[in-house]
Amino acid sequence: MFISTLGDPIKNPIGWIIWSIGHAVAGVLLIPMVFYIKHHIHLKRLRVQIGFLFLYLAPIGMIGLGLIPQFPGLPLALIHVINASFLLGGLYLGIWAIGPALLTAQPTSYKKLVPIFSLSYGIPLGFIIAQGIRMLAFSPESLVPFYLGFSMWEWILLYGIFIAFYLLFYMIPGDKLIKNTPQVK
Repeated sequence: MFISTLGDPIKNPIGWIIWSIGHAVAGVLLIPMVFYIKHHIHLKRLRVQIGFLFLYLAPIGMIGLGLIPQFPGLPLALIHVINASFLLGGLYLGIWAIGPALLTAQPTSYKKLVPIFSLSYGIPLGFIIAQGIRMLAFSPESLVPFYLGFSMWEWILLYGIFIAFYLLFYMIPGDKLIKNTPQVK
């Protein structure tokens, strides 16, 4: 099942409101997380600053997904795609821009995170390749193997963001990049 189907009032008539409220609340709660990261990372590289611009789009997209249900039809379906792009694109592009700069600024012990963090780069690439193959074959979702299905890759993208976001928070503490935070010895 597509993640977005959970917020579709026609396909999920009982639970869509819970999904929508959850997304709107999660979007509001994402705002302080983005400001926390911005406040605690003092790298002035252009790539990092652009990353923060993308991270600011993510809560807007998540709140938009919660406030505007996914009804079929052009205007609302297009708004859904735009909100989802803000959310997923904002998080991925923001994490991609900030993560490598953080890894290079951290002590050597953080370098072991590079292979794990690199997975967050491969997931969208896998998504693009799988959906490209599906589209070239002109196959609807129901006729392709599971590993080419949009819904499987949508879930992988979501969990990839969770992992990358968690690693981003793991990398922040314990270095000179932090101000007004006690150091744990």
